[in-house]
This record gives sequence, structure tokens and C-alpha cells, in this order.
Amino acid sequence: MLMRAQMVMFSSTYLGRAATIAVRYCAARRQFRNTSGTSAETQVLDYPQVQMRVLPWLAGVYALRVTGKRMIAMHGEMERRFEVVRTCLYIFYRFPASRRATHIV
Repeated sequence: MLMRAQMVMFSSTYLGRAATIAVRYCAARRQFRNTSGTSAETQVLDYPQVQMRVLPWLAGVYALRVTGKRMIAMHGEMERRFEVVRTCLYIFYRFPASRRATHIV
């Protein structure tokens, strides 16, 4: 399970890099004159169609990051519970029945 959680975290890292490049490019890139007659060109990121294409990828980065962190936390909790079970089984099989009650917490 840890490997799957790490894959999700790595995916969020690489998707984050790609989304950052795309958003920065769209924020810096300008094209077409403004319809109000000013000489400044419009940022590409201001167009709704570009926002609909780029911003969901940015949201996906956050979703993957939160999911990956939660999966890693779940894995840690599962490992802690397995350690308790391993300890109980060790005590159960290691000591005779007459001495088990003194060793179990």
C-alpha cells in the first residue's frame, strides 16, 4: 500500500510541475488587442476557454496531494495496528498459558 501512496504523491509532484509551467506561461503570454481600444494585449489566462483547460489540472494537483498524504497516514496507522497484533501473537505463542496473563498489557 505504501508504494501506491507514494505513486500518488509522485504523480501530484510531476503534475504540479506541469501545471505550474502551464499557468505561468498563460499568465505571461499575451495576445490580441483588447476590445476597449487600449494598446495592451489580453493575457491568455483571462480567456474562459483557457481557464477551463488549465485550471482543472491545477485542482487535480491539490486533490492528488491530499489523497496521497491521507493514504500515507492510513498506511502508518495500519502498520501501527499490525505491530500491536504481532506483539500479542508473540506473547501468546512464546509463553505458556499459565504465564500469559502476567505479560499481556
